[in-house]
Amino acid sequence: MTYKSILVPFTGDPGSDAALDTALKVAQDFDSSIELLHVQIDPVMALAGMGEGLAGATAGQVIESAEAAAEAKAVEARKLAEQSCRAAGWNLADANGAAAGERTAVWRKVVGRENEEIARRGRLSDLIVAPTPEHDESSAISGQVAAALFDTGRPVLIAPGKAPEAVGGKVAVAWNGSREAAVSVAAALPFILGAEKVVVICDDSQPKEDREGNDLLPYLARHGVAAERVGVPENGRSIGERLVYAAVTAGAELLVMGAYGHSRFRELVLGGATLGAFRHTTIPLLMAH
Repeated sequence: MTYKSILVPFTGDPGSDAALDTALKVAQDFDSSIELLHVQIDPVMALAGMGEGLAGATAGQVIESAEAAAEAKAVEARKLAEQSCRAAGWNLADANGAAAGERTAVWRKVVGRENEEIARRGRLSDLIVAPTPEHDESSAISGQVAAALFDTGRPVLIAPGKAPEAVGGKVAVAWNGSREAAVSVAAALPFILGAEKVVVICDDSQPKEDREGNDLLPYLARHGVAAERVGVPENGRSIGERLVYAAVTAGAELLVMGAYGHSRFRELVLGGATLGAFRHTTIPLLMAH
């Protein structure tokens, strides 16, 4: 198993360049292809959300203005993508243009609903790389990260606000024996098998018999990985922040953990560990649901 195809939803908003820089580093390590997906909203869809009451001439002006704004944003997003690719020694080619060659990322611009397009293209990718989602004090986010995590069935690499120097040389795994954690470990095996060091972060407050029954280390050993077990620090912080702290303290360049949450009214309502990790991470997070 490896990551031969990487999808990067690319809006051009803050964090997009860091996500692309992270994806380019991963692609270099795994000899992967990269597709950048830029989704322009259909102005007619946007107009429908405004309800009735707009005169024909006014509606036409709104659509024309929305189209112009969306096209301008796409142009700026592509310029930003080209800068990141060039700095990493990559080229950028249109999806409908010449065939992409070695170290050439593909730019795909489509019109539609972002969550639907990410879900559709993401299911045909081995890995999705997205920026850390914006958040407030609630536990709900929406948009590209929600679609990538919950609608594709693929692992998602969440890039921090600043692209790391390296990804995956040292890997930390947050392990609690859950389904989500197991799915994430399986999805992260290409990173884990190629890592110089692997640490497994566990909750040592569990009864000893539970810890032994859920021990990940023998499983990893069967894959030839000699992992080290570390505990979750008790420092009064949120569980997500403590997991990130433990990973960074262990020198990890990547934290693997399950994504906990569910969809509600097209929003992703996150569990405490997932939300806390989003808020406090300084290293990439590999998540699966």
